Amino acid sequence: MINTDSLQGFSEPMARAIAFVWQEAEILDKKDYAAWSALWADDGHYVVPIDPETTTSKPS
Repeated sequence: MINTDSLQGFSEPMARAIAFVWQEAEILDKKDYAAWSALWADDGHYVVPIDPETTTSKPS
């Protein structure tokens, strides 16, 4: 179970993003790969930033 008390002080979008990453990690720790896969949409656009100077998000 994710304790969101530690997210106070973050903006709402940032707190939601952090909570999502924690949820994702918890699911992967349990090796529940079907639940992890269900977090993602087939038509989603996902960006994994590597270097902010060279990585940009451009919708297709």
